[in-house]
Amino acid sequence: MSFTREDLEKSEKTVGQIYPVLKTKSGKIIDGFHRKRVNSDWKEEIIDTEDPLKLVQIRYATQYRRPVPPTEKEGWIEQCRKILQERGLDGTQKQIADALGASQRWVSKYDKNPIQKQEHHEGEKVERRSTLSNVWGIEGNKPVTGDPEQPDSQFYHGATPAFVVENLVELYKPEKVLDSMAGVGTTKYVC
Repeated sequence: MSFTREDLEKSEKTVGQIYPVLKTKSGKIIDGFHRKRVNSDWKEEIIDTEDPLKLVQIRYATQYRRPVPPTEKEGWIEQCRKILQERGLDGTQKQIADALGASQRWVSKYDKNPIQKQEHHEGEKVERRSTLSNVWGIEGNKPVTGDPEQPDSQFYHGATPAFVVENLVELYKPEKVLDSMAGVGTTKYVC
């Protein structure tokens, strides 16, 4: 559902200007682009910040008043990641969630280029970008190098992690689940 200009005009006439247009001191609109188009005299509130992270936080916080397209939410995630990286952080989903005051699940839903930090056996941290799924950040069906002295020196990961199945079921809410590659039964267990 999206609101048209006519919807905003009717809303202004019936209930008034409930939500002000949010602007920075320099005049940049943070929230309320459509309201300003409906009425250039729409009441305004000046937010005393030019901090780009704070502006993304405000956009995130005001999203519940109206339908926000997924592409806009994806843009917030990318903006936040870029800002965090400029400030010396990694820009992981957890860091973005903490910065926005969002859940990591919400961030993962709209993150089109996730970065995950993972511990290796030696304890060193290595950046990994997902190629299989941009929602859960796992790599799929890539050979893992094992002991070169063994015949199975390259093997595939075993069972799908339960959280991946749980997130898929939560995201798509299917009535039935068909698992043609049942393996050890992770999907059945989760369902």
